[in-house]
Amino acid sequence: AYAYAVEDAGKFFKASVGTLAQVQAIDLETQLKALIVSSISDTLGEANISAFDLAAKYHELSDLVTKNLTEKFSFYGLQLKQFILENISLPPEVEALIDKRTGMSVIGNTDQYLKFNVADKAGEAMLQNGGLAGTLAGAGLGLALGGQIAGQFTGQGGNLPPLNMPPPLPTTNYFVAVGGQQQGPFGLAQIKQLAMEQKIDRDSLVWKEGMAAWSAAGMVAEVAALFSGVPPKLPG
Repeated sequence: AYAYAVEDAGKFFKASVGTLAQVQAIDLETQLKALIVSSISDTLGEANISAFDLAAKYHELSDLVTKNLTEKFSFYGLQLKQFILENISLPPEVEALIDKRTGMSVIGNTDQYLKFNVADKAGEAMLQNGGLAGTLAGAGLGLALGGQIAGQFTGQGGNLPPLNMPPPLPTTNYFVAVGGQQQGPFGLAQIKQLAMEQKIDRDSLVWKEGMAAWSAAGMVAEVAALFSGVPPKLPG
């Protein structure tokens, strides 16, 4: 919104009237609006204000554009009396981004928001898929995406562990001598099962990477613990 007046009649007639029989204010609108749009574009480029901050900077922008326009209006013999920047319309996709950023600012804790959103999506998946497996798969995907999004908001990139998930449990693999034959590798849970089935006992030989030689299962601490509660072999 702007207001102007003729300041220098000589300049005005030379630049705006020329040989025309008459000139009305409405006839100047197209020309003046072109000046204004050009000045706003120049001012935005020089002020280095992002689209996210435009709404909070209208007053400052109005002052800057006024200074820029004063000289241009003067060329036409006009004096810019007032200029107010009321609104700048942006493309729909840019406005959508601004809405998202504003929403995240209101939410504040993006980590809690992402966790809640993932849980909410998982609930929807349970209702739609009718099964727990599909729900867990969807939740896992959501957690992974959530970690990447949170990284982008905090400037840490998208390669973060998904929402502080714990690392996988370490696995220990042993080879076992069963019936004079080397078998394995087995995890501790599998060795426990072999012990319960009495296929091996505390005297059975075991070996894992890092051991100098084969050793009796009862002499290896973490394997010996597996035999607690396992009855010994029947006599005979």
